[in-house]
Amino acid sequence: MTRTPLLLALGLVPILATSACNAADPAANGAQTATAASAATDQRPFNATEVSRFDQPWAMTFLPDGSLLVTEKRGKLQHLDPASGQKHEITGVPKVAYAGQGG
Repeated sequence: MTRTPLLLALGLVPILATSACNAADPAANGAQTATAASAATDQRPFNATEVSRFDQPWAMTFLPDGSLLVTEKRGKLQHLDPASGQKHEITGVPKVAYAGQGG
């Protein structure tokens, strides 16, 4: 296994977490919070671009072609092509015992 997919995966984890947690309207939390968030974003040494949204992303792995497999906590398996943004659900996966903190 090369280090590049691992480093890319580690780099995308914050993006997936941010996209899942960013569902609330920043204006609802007050203008001060939105201003602080944008100031913190401007200081990052990288740019984050949302390519898709998931319902409670749980784990992911890169495939040799650069696409991703992303599992969701409730048991869905999604195939994502980051270049095009196309996402497809893969069916026929085993059922998941979804409860509490497990998925």
